Amino acid sequence: MKKFTLLAAAAAVAMGANAQNFVTADVTTTAAAAAHPELTKFYTILVDENTVSVLEQAGKVVEFIGAEGDYEGETLVNGFRPLQVWENTFVFGEGRGVGADGGTGYLKLEPTGETWWGGGFNVQEEGKLDLSGLSMENSRFHLAYKTLGTAPSSTQFNILNNAATGSKGSFAIGAAREDQGVAIVSIAPDVTDEWQAVDISFADLKKLSSTFNLDKINEFYGFTLSFNGGAEAGKDICIDSAFFYTPAATDAIEGVTVNENDIVVYGKVINVFGTNGIALYNLNGQLVKSTAGAALDANGVAAGVYVVKAGNVAKKVAL
Repeated sequence: MKKFTLLAAAAAVAMGANAQNFVTADVTTTAAAAAHPELTKFYTILVDENTVSVLEQAGKVVEFIGAEGDYEGETLVNGFRPLQVWENTFVFGEGRGVGADGGTGYLKLEPTGETWWGGGFNVQEEGKLDLSGLSMENSRFHLAYKTLGTAPSSTQFNILNNAATGSKGSFAIGAAREDQGVAIVSIAPDVTDEWQAVDISFADLKKLSSTFNLDKINEFYGFTLSFNGGAEAGKDICIDSAFFYTPAATDAIEGVTVNENDIVVYGKVINVFGTNGIALYNLNGQLVKSTAGAALDANGVAAGVYVVKAGNVAKKVAL
């Protein structure tokens, strides 16, 4: 099995809390690195090897945390980080053509499952990673994506799904979706046949996934990156340039803290951090929709101005 190496670096996207997507103009790793010359270390999952070489020649530290290891029967050998397919629900391979960084070897995901599909980069407990260079305050995640044909209508991505704590940060590319009763917010529009990229801070991921944290990050095992979706056999999404990095805290978006009971709207999904339970009222005081969770999907609610109440906080929002 070829070792999928990942690319390293990214540019911060100066977007407000109510931004509807996190698409970045810095699709390539080198563009992201140029935007943050102070960066010294990258945790890479998918990378063009030539780009890694360029970064290392520039004095950057590139720590590869992507897939490593082969199977003999059902036994993993030569590593503890397999690229895992859940219950044979999709097939993967290196996509044809030029990757996000201009090289080859990006990853193509093609669902085959009749009801769902999923998999990811799995770190076994025997091969725990020390990712203590990441921080909730300043770190970010970058991912490039495209399709070779027709993309799934919605693909969910989960980062740092910690097997020891159950923590993970989740978002969707394409349409918003639901996962076991939890609303998964879309941070990027539909996938095209051109490389695009998202770049999102851990602070914003915390707003999307209220349980996301970095507890036990110094002995991490679980999925550094996983992906899943519904029954859309024959469609495909390709990914590349997937990595974590931490810009200097002087960047415009860095150093942002999440206030207790902060209410944030992404598109027509209302998220709350610091509590559970959201109620949406019209301006006549009538309850329109509610949830006991930390995210309320208001798709289907007529456009207009509403009042959101969560815990002891109320906020007027435009949907």
